[in-house]
Amino acid sequence: MKDDVRSPGLRFEILGPLSVSSDVTKVDLGAPRQRALLALLLIHVGSVVSLPVIINAIWGSNPPSKVTGTLQAYVSRLRKLLHEHDRSIRLVHHLQGYLLEADAQLVDAAVFEAKARDCRELLKSGDLEVARSTAWSALELWKGTPMGELYGYDFAVAEADRLEHLRLRVLEVWAQACLELHAYGEVTLRLGEELCRNPGLERLGGQLMVAQYHSGQSADALLTYERMRNAVAEDLGADLSRELQALHGKILRQELEASPVSESAGRTAPAPGSAPVPAPPESKKPAPSVSPQPGDRLIGRQAEMQRLERLLAGARSGRGHLLLVCGEQGIGKTRLLQHSERCLAASGFRTVRSQCIGALSAPGYWTWDHVVRQLEVASDASMAVAADLVAHEDWLPEQHLTHQMRIVQAVLSAAERTPAVLLLEDLHLAPVPALEVLQLLVKQIIRARVMILATLRDHELAKNPAVRRAVGRILQESSSSLLRLEGLAEEESHELIASASGAAPSPNEALRLQRASGGNPFLLLSMVSAQTTGKRLQRSSVPLELREMLHGRLSECSPGTLDVLTLCAVIGMSVHRPLLADLLSTLELPHTLIDDAVQTGLLRHDRTADGRLSFVHGLTRDFLLDDTQPVTLARWHQHVATTLALRFQPGDDAAEIRRHCLAAARLLGARMGVRPLLTLADREQARFAHAAALHWLEGAASVVAALPGDQQTSALKLQLRKRMIRLHALIEGYGSDRVEKILWHAQQLERTFDRTQPTGLLHIQAMSAITAGQYSQAAEIAVLLYELADHGGGRAARSAACYVEGVTLYVSGRPDEALGALTQGVEIIDSLLDASCAPTRLSALLRDQRIDYRAYLALSHCLRGDEIQTQRYRSQLLHLTRSDRYIRPWDRAFARYVDALIAITEDDVQRAWLAGRAGRDLAVRCRLPFWHRMLAVPLGWAEVHQGMHERGLARMRKALHDSARHRTLLRRTLHLGLLADALHRMGAHDEARRTITSAAEEIEERDEYFCFLPQWPFARLLGESDTGSTAAHQVDHERRLIGMSRVGDGRGGFCSVSSPRRFK
Repeated sequence: MKDDVRSPGLRFEILGPLSVSSDVTKVDLGAPRQRALLALLLIHVGSVVSLPVIINAIWGSNPPSKVTGTLQAYVSRLRKLLHEHDRSIRLVHHLQGYLLEADAQLVDAAVFEAKARDCRELLKSGDLEVARSTAWSALELWKGTPMGELYGYDFAVAEADRLEHLRLRVLEVWAQACLELHAYGEVTLRLGEELCRNPGLERLGGQLMVAQYHSGQSADALLTYERMRNAVAEDLGADLSRELQALHGKILRQELEASPVSESAGRTAPAPGSAPVPAPPESKKPAPSVSPQPGDRLIGRQAEMQRLERLLAGARSGRGHLLLVCGEQGIGKTRLLQHSERCLAASGFRTVRSQCIGALSAPGYWTWDHVVRQLEVASDASMAVAADLVAHEDWLPEQHLTHQMRIVQAVLSAAERTPAVLLLEDLHLAPVPALEVLQLLVKQIIRARVMILATLRDHELAKNPAVRRAVGRILQESSSSLLRLEGLAEEESHELIASASGAAPSPNEALRLQRASGGNPFLLLSMVSAQTTGKRLQRSSVPLELREMLHGRLSECSPGTLDVLTLCAVIGMSVHRPLLADLLSTLELPHTLIDDAVQTGLLRHDRTADGRLSFVHGLTRDFLLDDTQPVTLARWHQHVATTLALRFQPGDDAAEIRRHCLAAARLLGARMGVRPLLTLADREQARFAHAAALHWLEGAASVVAALPGDQQTSALKLQLRKRMIRLHALIEGYGSDRVEKILWHAQQLERTFDRTQPTGLLHIQAMSAITAGQYSQAAEIAVLLYELADHGGGRAARSAACYVEGVTLYVSGRPDEALGALTQGVEIIDSLLDASCAPTRLSALLRDQRIDYRAYLALSHCLRGDEIQTQRYRSQLLHLTRSDRYIRPWDRAFARYVDALIAITEDDVQRAWLAGRAGRDLAVRCRLPFWHRMLAVPLGWAEVHQGMHERGLARMRKALHDSARHRTLLRRTLHLGLLADALHRMGAHDEARRTITSAAEEIEERDEYFCFLPQWPFARLLGESDTGSTAAHQVDHERRLIGMSRVGDGRGGFCSVSSPRRFK
């Protein structure tokens, strides 16, 4: 017979020394650690406290080897102690931890927190008297420092700090209510004592100042302000808040007004400690609603509870039902059952709880045997079930069926007397025979007063197909249904955080916690607990209890599934499934692993985007990243970046590739890290998308810039800058501001990193100077290159020196000397770049120097009047670049430009037009704006000579304008001369004269005397201009000079007879 007589109840006090009392008798709580264990359970009353949390809280980070046995001994003693005084309070092992099942009203801290919430709401609603009395009754619960004797335990200190913070908030509510009721004396007395202990409490201090002022104690109010100001200055080195300063000013000016008494306040309330104010009759004033206690509150499950209430109403009237509550671990399934159990206590239902335990061997009817024992019916069916409590291993199928039917009959017999609610937890752990009992019962309860609430983790069903099939059969019954619990919404999570921490979180903090937990209440509360105990939750720090939970979940995964989950964590919170499939193909892993990862319940299909998977909560991703070796993560990042690069299409997120490259480069090295970005740059350059190639090179440079500086990183930086310079030069020309800027940075880097091989940068610098018309600077660089060739630079440096010297001499109108340098250089470059093994990689030299040399050799021979050599080099130039497979279209464009210029000197308008148009089309097709501008001039000249005056003239003018905008002065005087010739051809003689005069002035300014040579069609116009005739006379004089010997050891210098203005 069950003993329904309840022993005298226990009350628990932690708002002061830890105390447990039965009526007036104090209960001996035993050893200090046993007291600490009870305190920890009381703090989390109604919630499971996991073993790792208990061990860490009681024994710290280095517990003894037999700590589990010691903990079990403490638990056993506490159970015995509780059972002796109050059998309604249970200490149970649950979900890898312990749960203290007790009415939260028995714990003074829970009562205090409920009153604290109530008084705040009452104050907001304007019910001042009740707010004040409620706040004061909450404050009266305090007996001193919470759990003061447990000061050696961090959890106790943290909880005491939290409760103390909440106490001060309640005191503020009480004081505010008193002030609005004009009860200034009470505030002065109570807050005066508080401020003596804590003079830095500004809010309470402000309230005290207001009370003192309105009590006629203005001087005391000013003294209170000074004491607070001194205390804050000494402790924090800061001043008081602006609000207090403003209040101080109002008191000084006697401008502070008393707040009017609210009409709802009624009479002046009595002082604290006096007789309580009688509550008004219910007919006149309803009693304020009491907020539910922390252990009773169920946040965010209102719709689920309403559905449950409807089903319970049906069960009470004889329409039984099974509600299967499913969801991931920690989502609140057990919490929903606990809340339902409390609600059912006074509803007339008989509540029975049982749990499925996976450790029991099959077939196992323990779950149902436990249910039948709790029902305690005296029917024949129940007696038969009791008689069957023997080993089931050797039973025949008929015996199993007989036993299952007896269990069902026992439950139905009990329900005939009293409506019953069966609470079954962890159905996914049940053996198949136990599920067969449930299926039989579900078939029978359609006309019985039985409600069954069962919980399961749906992702666990995938591990046991037999259990999954059994659950599927159960759900096919008409008297069963499924209730899937999802994560809390943002507003609900915000409310839960506020309830757990005692203070509303900031919007950013609430959003961070919501995203990390996915609205999972267990994860959310664990994170809040970690914060309130002083452990700031960061990306690399997951609370211990969550780590243990995730360890358990992940330990059940296959290595391949774990790899997929880790890959997803590396990619981000959300993953595009096709990308994941491509990654697995690259790693030679089966695509079925994606579905295996989803079945773990840690990943889910994103409802907001088709074809995407996302982590159920961010903490899983944080844990995976934290638990994987850094080098392994770096390799995963490398794989992801490579796959993203192979899949990249316009519109994709380039920043994602850079992010993964940077993560890989930090541990695998700069070159390995940026390889996917360089692959993309090569791909775009092969398509002649030079701007896109520059974009990827700039991305690679940004990745390298974020790495610590070392020799490898510096070398890669220099290499990237050189390549970026050449690409910018193709697009904008060497004279552009961007080329100059990158060149300057590259020079600075080379000075600090590599002083041994500056040939490449010197060559670029010389070309930039030539393009900008700074020939004297180019000449100086040529001298440096010759010196470098003599001191280790080798043939590459000498080849560059010959080229710069030859171009400069050519521009200055000295083709004979230019031919000497260019001939020497072309012999060197031909030996270095043999035609049979010419470089084909885009990462090699962007310009084929064989083309550069032959272009200026052809032009120099042309200006000397040597037609045979001109045609020789012209033919070589066109032959080398004739194939569409030639990988350097800019060299082909250069060849067409030279062909067009030679045709102009030959007055071959048709060939000039054909060469110009072919080069122009090539420049457009291959996106070469620099050569588009260059080729537009000879093409426009030919169009004018063919009678297409307006088109040709507009083309030439636009090309000259764009070249000036890009600081390209190379060949500007030549182009001005051709424009003047075109204008003269059209009959615009005045404009032609002005144009040729401008050309002559620029020729004189930059010493570009090659334009005065008679082969050009505008030479006669130049000769007719005043400036042009003087310059032409000087050129003719210099060409007749003899004995221009080179200084030095035959390396070809510039220090011979030359223009004194150019070589000062």
